[in-house]
Amino acid sequence: MTSVRLAEVSKVFPNGKVGLQGISFSVSDGERVGLIGPNGAGKSTLLSIIAGVTEPSSGAIQVDGEVSAILSLGLSVREELTGRAYLQQECALRGMSDHEVQVLLPHMVSFADIGAFIDRPLRTYSTGMKARVIFAANAWIKPEILLLDEVLSVGDRDFNEKASAKIRELTTLGSILIFSSHSMAALEQMCDRCIRLDSGLLVDDGDVGSVVGAYLESVSTRHEDLARSDWLSRSAPAFSKDGWSIDHVQLNSPASPDRDLTAISKEPARLTIRLKAPPREVFKVTVKISRLDGRSLLEHDSPKFCSKQDTHRDVEVRLSLASFPLSDGYCSLEVLLRTEEDVRARVVHLLKVIDFRPTSGGKPTYAVAGQLSSIISEVADEASR
Repeated sequence: MTSVRLAEVSKVFPNGKVGLQGISFSVSDGERVGLIGPNGAGKSTLLSIIAGVTEPSSGAIQVDGEVSAILSLGLSVREELTGRAYLQQECALRGMSDHEVQVLLPHMVSFADIGAFIDRPLRTYSTGMKARVIFAANAWIKPEILLLDEVLSVGDRDFNEKASAKIRELTTLGSILIFSSHSMAALEQMCDRCIRLDSGLLVDDGDVGSVVGAYLESVSTRHEDLARSDWLSRSAPAFSKDGWSIDHVQLNSPASPDRDLTAISKEPARLTIRLKAPPREVFKVTVKISRLDGRSLLEHDSPKFCSKQDTHRDVEVRLSLASFPLSDGYCSLEVLLRTEEDVRARVVHLLKVIDFRPTSGGKPTYAVAGQLSSIISEVADEASR
């Protein structure tokens, strides 16, 4: 029975870099297993160990079945060979007779589908053409265990669909596929199981949908953490002058009033700003919501306001949104006090947006159309302007 079994497999390279740490799993007849993880996670190292190209530093590996591996385009390929000669060589290396090669070769040439280039040297091929020929050589020989390392990422759509269909055909015959890719769509189409690696560790193993979903969420969180750190390092500091100040900013959803500076996408939201203004000064409040890279998403100016009192007063601005227009992620919430002359005070906060009904697209992005409306008044007597 065809199978692959690893028990506590680790790999440490001569330079001290750790490639894999205690990897254990097994793959049985007919399974199509995807490998995902960031660059440097250990995917290529794992495939090279299963293929027998690299020896593990420790642990045990048992491979029952003939392995065909496409680990790196051009690896161990004689560039002076023509495509046809390369296919013939691969058949001969598998112990096929001349008659078997003559029967199989036309199918392989047809599958590669590179026209007259099949009789030209491999060194003249594009990366995509080389991928077609190498894949044809491995797939049509009907391997018991097929290892692919990102090879389909260089093919065009028609070839990828044809290759995917061929792989499904092979696995129905009992062949094992272990496929490393950064294309989540390809993994979901071709695989029924997924293993996630990170920093040489096996961190997840299960059905493709759940493992890919958790991986994408981790990538998103990692990117958000980097974006927040970058935003904090370059965000302009708060300031106030000449008796002006913004003392308190609160934004939340009626559905979660205890979560400050948090909005729920496509749900009502309210923003309350408490500030101090000198007497009889005309001013307005500007609210800006931007992505962490600085791109403006939403901007609103309150009505102009003038205190009727002769002393500094606490003023409250209440803004409401019937439906918060951004999908989940982090964004910048900026509040400014403006007079006709200049900006008198400014604060910036990090705003978290939660989306229980996520839409496609970047984070954050527009989920629904929205517009702020505002009411501005003095706190003590609710005097109107």
